[in-house]
Amino acid sequence: MARILCLGNAVWDRYFEVESIPSQATKYFARGYFEEGGGVAATAAVAARRLEADVSLVSRLGKDNNGACIARELESWGVDTGYLRRFPGAASSHAVVHVDGAGERQITVFRDACLPTGSDWLRPEMLDGVDCLLCDTSWPEGALFLLQQARARGIPGVLDLDLGASRMNELVALGDYLAFSWPGLQQFTGEETPEKALRVAQKSTAAVVCVTRGEEGCYWLDNGELRHIPAFSVACVSTSGAGDVFHGALAVAIGEGQGVARALRFASAAAALKCTSRGGREGIPGREQLERFLQ
Repeated sequence: MARILCLGNAVWDRYFEVESIPSQATKYFARGYFEEGGGVAATAAVAARRLEADVSLVSRLGKDNNGACIARELESWGVDTGYLRRFPGAASSHAVVHVDGAGERQITVFRDACLPTGSDWLRPEMLDGVDCLLCDTSWPEGALFLLQQARARGIPGVLDLDLGASRMNELVALGDYLAFSWPGLQQFTGEETPEKALRVAQKSTAAVVCVTRGEEGCYWLDNGELRHIPAFSVACVSTSGAGDVFHGALAVAIGEGQGVARALRFASAAAALKCTSRGGREGIPGREQLERFLQ
């Protein structure tokens, strides 16, 4: 069983199922509503646990009701929450998600600027026995500390790189597997095609660099050669959380020692299966289901 440590954002999501994504300043009526945990690193942690990894999450929460909901739900999935830190006077991250009939979504997220950014409470011992570290970019101070510690121990680090990341160049320098969203890669490189963007990004690092493009699949560079895994064809209900599941599955595959091509295919399949159910977590596959799908 791989041991995975995830660091980053944990959110409480409120989903409104609508006919179309809101585009005007007026009143809209939802045809469905539900709540569940979300967040990049948190959903990746749930995905890794569903794929039979031993998983801990490092994250910052407020001492509020949303934080209590986040922690309880993570525990219900079997994620170790011993490294969640709850800060009085701060609000836990929460989001409103609109999902249309085609499964596409619009997300409005609140992250409290009062959450302390210091990493002084993190410890190198958090990495004891860990096979892979996964970080998002919501808390760069924490990510940089653990990535430095992981590199010193020879533990591979996977980075989920999306829009809005700060200290991107520092993070990129420390990651071993850089998994960009397409908007994140465009922001980082200024390029308009996956191949050009990946080649520019590769100049900054010796790491494996890949980018996910939704229904187009995943692209990466293999010794300078552009390679591609097409997206798996599924009946899409909701794309919420698909990227997070991709990264959690990728961390498991890397922690297990799978090769890059196999690991990316494994992660792509997990993300596709997630899209067959509503919300960000309901459709996350278990290991047996994923292996059957891949066969």
